[in-house]
Amino acid sequence: MQAEYRAMNEQCHKEFYRGWIVETEQEETGHRGICYSPSRLCLNTHQTYSSELYAISVSKAMIDRHIACRQISIFLRDLYEAGNLEFEEWRSLCNSLAC
Repeated sequence: MQAEYRAMNEQCHKEFYRGWIVETEQEETGHRGICYSPSRLCLNTHQTYSSELYAISVSKAMIDRHIACRQISIFLRDLYEAGNLEFEEWRSLCNSLAC
């Protein structure tokens, strides 16, 4: 049984999306997505999905969300450094991001 599971787990799909590597792994309960940035930051869905295509789709959405949060954080920092936000405003806005 473990040899069969190990063989299943070795089957994966890899592709690139927005400079990230999107990888899916087949597990006993379905497919799981793992994403690696060019700097090797790892995002993981921590959930399995019924199809590989759905796991890839969720992984790509996770990358899009991460990139958007990062860009908003940079924009907020720029506003604060330019004096357009008070410290408490900046901190509150940054804390409201669920990145």
